[in-house]
Amino acid sequence: MAVVKQKLATVSGSKESLETAVLRCASAEEFYLEEPPGSVGTFRRYIAPGETNPYITLKAKVKSLLEEINSLFLPSELNNSSCAVPVFSSSEQYADYLREMEQKLSDFECDVKNLQKKLEENKILKEQLSHLQSINTPLRELYEFEYIKIRFGYLPRENYDRFEVYIGSIQSAIFLPSSIEKEFVWGMYLTLRDSSAENDKVFATLGFKRVRLPSKADSLPSESIHELEVEIAQQTKMYEEAKKKFHDYAADVYKELSECGDYLSVLARAFEIKKKVLIINDKNYTFYGWANNHLFDELRNDLKGAGVEISVQSFEADDVNEPPVVLKNLRIFRPFQQFVEMYGLPSYNEIDPTPFVAITYSIFFGMMFGDVGQGAVLVLAGLAAKKFMNLKFGSILSIIGLFSIGFGFFYGSIFGDEEIIHGFKPMENVNTILISAVAIGALMITVCSILNIINGIRQKNYEKFLFSPNGIAGVIFYWSVLILAIDMLGIGSFGIPSDVLKIAIAVSLFMMFAREPLSKLIAGRKDWKPEKAGEAAVENFFELFEIILSYITNTISFIRIGAFALSHASMMAVVFMIANQQSGAVRIAIIIGGNLLVMALEGLVVSIQVLRLEFYELFSRFYEGEGHEVKDYTR
Repeated sequence: MAVVKQKLATVSGSKESLETAVLRCASAEEFYLEEPPGSVGTFRRYIAPGETNPYITLKAKVKSLLEEINSLFLPSELNNSSCAVPVFSSSEQYADYLREMEQKLSDFECDVKNLQKKLEENKILKEQLSHLQSINTPLRELYEFEYIKIRFGYLPRENYDRFEVYIGSIQSAIFLPSSIEKEFVWGMYLTLRDSSAENDKVFATLGFKRVRLPSKADSLPSESIHELEVEIAQQTKMYEEAKKKFHDYAADVYKELSECGDYLSVLARAFEIKKKVLIINDKNYTFYGWANNHLFDELRNDLKGAGVEISVQSFEADDVNEPPVVLKNLRIFRPFQQFVEMYGLPSYNEIDPTPFVAITYSIFFGMMFGDVGQGAVLVLAGLAAKKFMNLKFGSILSIIGLFSIGFGFFYGSIFGDEEIIHGFKPMENVNTILISAVAIGALMITVCSILNIINGIRQKNYEKFLFSPNGIAGVIFYWSVLILAIDMLGIGSFGIPSDVLKIAIAVSLFMMFAREPLSKLIAGRKDWKPEKAGEAAVENFFELFEIILSYITNTISFIRIGAFALSHASMMAVVFMIANQQSGAVRIAIIIGGNLLVMALEGLVVSIQVLRLEFYELFSRFYEGEGHEVKDYTR
């Protein structure tokens, strides 16, 4: 649960082994490419840094093809068996290979869609003709009238019943129903050619929908239906065969495409490595990359066994050679990494605060939003958001929902009802809740100061871990003041004489006041004396005053934990007070609506307030977040 420790690997050898070395390193996803040092800038690059990586476009093409196949077939329908992926010597050959595969997929899909379109058209035509079966004259003969036009179609039944007399009164048109059904009346109307435009408008006002029959349906409707049934049977068979061919081909190439995409990722990484390769005397090469200890040993043995002369050397990370930050956390803590990344990745020699954030965020949220029922809703909402929408925050929502359930049992609250189970009711213990919140704040400030001390020791920063407000001097001052205040207020006694506490306060104040010269003096630096002692003293005095105020404000800031716990309980009390004035379904509706409103509004506010505590009250005391992330050169 920390920042992964890494070494700077220097891979070098003769040019004959370059391809082997580059491919082996590119195959290791945890090998992070590093720019060559500035001191070797005079050597020739193997590939110009500005040259376009052709494999990135090919990767995008593979991704597009896979997405297309996924959109057409279920995952269970696709072939997951292993297959041989063709290996080509150039990106152009891969492009031709993917182009051919894309064309085949397109041809299969086009055949299926064309057959499907024809099949649907014939089915629609058959259904239309089924309403005209009572016509005993071949339709081609009706089209051959010289002075009469025929219109086939249907109109709403209600309009036909209502305007039957009106239809019969039209002198230049005759409507002949062929099928009177529940919703529509199908048939045709005959109109004089000279009056067709006028009559078309009249029938349109009656809701008549014209059906234009194709020339293939020019015989008796019953005969056309029989011919269509034969054709539909043939087309259905052809459609199923074409669909099977398309499915079989797509299923066969799916795994091949997936593995091809993985190999193209390796080639894309290899191309980027080659951009960083330095050629020495036109005979040898060298390039650099970060690798964790396990990978470094594995890579060294792998390259050694490749049958070519390749040497791998390593250098430990330091202030000059700082690797990209890779975090490794337990699965339960991993969702909270997004909060850490939002603030900034830890430096290489800094503590990864992810576990700390996961624990404190969950506890604070549970304390501020403690309710068994509402917590269960949060758990279910988080699981749904993770599964169906693939939202990262879904996992966090489920975890904090569990803590909300836990504190809900402690408070005795189920959907705001505190009568079902008996617990520690916040509204009846206001002082205890608020004092406990301040005590938690004091504890958190102390824990963060300890983390800052550890970071300072790691970084060999004397000022940070000895004399800073969040170092040893700050902890001594903070707890001396707290113990002295507790003794003076009569809240309790730690058994430490007040004179000892006062001396500790004075010494710690001096250590923080003179932290810069003292840290330089311990480090053995000769410039420990400030150039302008007066200005430095005034500046340090005001900084010390600000430090003392920050201790007070930061501690009191944690009172919001208790305040929101009280707010949540009071809001739900208001909901039940309003609901109890009603009865039956109205009361239940008010309780449900009130719970939803409180979960939506207060849940959002509490989430933000807890994040504010993490970033402003806790992170600011021990965390810098100035690490740099891994660069993906292949995107």
